[in-house]
Amino acid sequence: MLSHWVQLKYKDNMKTQFYSHLIEIEYLHEELDTLDLSDSEKEELRKHVHGSIHYVALDIVLSELEPEHKNIFIEHLNNKNHDELWKHLKTNTQNIEEKLKDGIHKVTDEFHSEIKKIKLKA
Repeated sequence: MLSHWVQLKYKDNMKTQFYSHLIEIEYLHEELDTLDLSDSEKEELRKHVHGSIHYVALDIVLSELEPEHKNIFIEHLNNKNHDELWKHLKTNTQNIEEKLKDGIHKVTDEFHSEIKKIKLKA
């Protein structure tokens, strides 16, 4: 089983993202733990899951923002100023939280489906 420290590292990483309050991926971590893989393989899969979620979240936000508002978003993101980031997003986009939830949910569903397929083949 993947070490407790590594699991906490990924949980903490996701908690620090601006979209953390919108998603729940603990079930994916639990599903990954059930796979017959080495700890390093599970860690790589976790990195891939988190990276994919982050990519989708950034793509959604940057697609919704007008060019003049993108740099402000990136500045808040880099400074981890989530309160100002969300004020900026809510002022300059429409339904961004729902769009993020939907987009991230699609990604996590895809990963969950792939994990199920792997388990069926085992």
